[in-house]
Formats: sequence, structure tokens, C-alpha cells
Amino acid sequence: MRRGIVGAVILACVLVLGGTALADVELSDDVTLSGEIELSIAGPDFALDTDVDWALEVISGGFEALFEINYDLDGAVDLDTTVSYVGSELAEFTVSTDTDVDLYDLNGDLLKDEAGLKVSSEYLTLWIGNTLEDDEVKWDIGVDLEYEMDAITLGARVLNFGDTEITGYAGQIEADLEPLALTVQYGSLDEDSAYFVEGEYGFGDASITASYLMDFVEKTTIETELEYPVTDIVGLTLSWEGETPKDGDMSSTIGAELEASLTDEVTGTLSLESVEGEDMTYEGIIEIEF
Repeated sequence: MRRGIVGAVILACVLVLGGTALADVELSDDVTLSGEIELSIAGPDFALDTDVDWALEVISGGFEALFEINYDLDGAVDLDTTVSYVGSELAEFTVSTDTDVDLYDLNGDLLKDEAGLKVSSEYLTLWIGNTLEDDEVKWDIGVDLEYEMDAITLGARVLNFGDTEITGYAGQIEADLEPLALTVQYGSLDEDSAYFVEGEYGFGDASITASYLMDFVEKTTIETELEYPVTDIVGLTLSWEGETPKDGDMSSTIGAELEASLTDEVTGTLSLESVEGEDMTYEGIIEIEF
């Protein structure tokens, strides 16, 4: 592992020095190669890690193919393939090995890491995914409707899970009332309900966000976040999160993050986090795009 870290650091130095020349290499008019390497140090145990992403994009006519590979120091490799076809201005067809569908912010990803088909149009999106259970294919289906009018966007989603035969519903209203943005969501899943409210207020280049979530297992999460640009290349984010499980006590987490754009291709991040005022952890990340 030590050799892997040393090799990654050497590669990172090369990419920092030559990142501009390497960014988004066009192998031909229709083929583009890009990548990203992430070096991190996390505490309190000073754990080192490296995460590498490669992406190859091929475009031909109305077809677009994207091949993405991710690997880390532990040898874990993840490969995702997405093929899209724009048949007309009215619809786009996408086949992917990684289909992520959710009920907005109410419960996170529901159809994660599934092979699936997505058909998109201006107002309607259809997802079809499948899982294998006891040598039997179970189909999951999702439908998304979205309609935008001036500063208001209305949305609705329906998801049906073939393995559990559970159907989930959710609706969303987004309002862009500069400098204030509001989001309201409500959903139902197997006779349980959830709702989410978020407001963001911008002042200058800074913004403050507050949200409240009651999820399907009646866990409550309150979050607040302040984003403030310290300089043209350095940004500061301060956050607080309070989480209360059903019939439990609230636990709170405070955090601070500094992010610096060292070059167009290199970003450095330092974050600190503490739970209940104790157990301080830190993480430093160098992210290089090439």
C-alpha cells in the first residue's frame, strides 16, 4: 500500500505541473479521455487513501457512449457504462449499468447501481431497472413528471419496486424567488409518509441554507449551512446538523470546510467535523482533474 501511495503522490505532482496540457485529452474529434485523482488524509488515525477516476467519451451521430472506471488503493474497481441516443428534440434514450432513482430528498437513492433504461423528454422521464432475486428478475419502474412556469417548478414521481411490490409517490414544488429559493417535498411509501422543506438565501456571493426532513422511518434531520467566499480562490463552509431518530435523542454535528482552487485543474479541501462537541475528525483532500 505504501508503494501505491508514493506512486499516487508522484503521479499527482506530475499532473499538478502538467495538468493544463492533460485536461480533457481529445484522442480524435469524437473521442475524449479525461480523469480525476483524489488524494486524501483523514484523522484522527491519519489514514491515507487514493481514488482514481477515468472517463472515455465517444460520440457518433446521435449516439453518445460514456465508459467510467474507478479504483482505489484497496484494489476495488467499479466500471459503469452509459449509452445515450438522442432520437429527436423530443426524446433521449439512455441505457446504463448504474441507474439512480429516488423520491427526491426524502429517502436517498432507491434504485442504486442497477442496470436500467431511461427515456427522457421535456416533461416526462421513465426509468426501468431490474434486480435478480432467487434466479428471478424483478423489475423496478419509475416515472417522473416536471413542469416549469416562470419561477415555479412542479414535479411528481411514482416508483414501483418489483422485489417488494411497494409503490412510492412524491411531489415537489421549487420556487426561485431571488434572492430566496424554496423547496417543498412530500411523499408516501408503503403507508409511511415523509416531507422535506428547504430554504436558501443568497447575499452577494455568500448564501445560507436551512432544511428540515422527516423521513419514512420518522427520523428527523435539521441542517443549516453558510457558504462564504473568503477570497477569489478560497471558500469557507460552516455547517450544523441535528439528527433525531424515532423515540430517540438528538445528536448534533458541527463542521467547517475550506476549499481552495489552486489552479483550474487542482482543488484542495480541508474539513473538520465534531459530533456532540467531541470526537473531532479531519480530512484533507487534493483533487486533480486531467
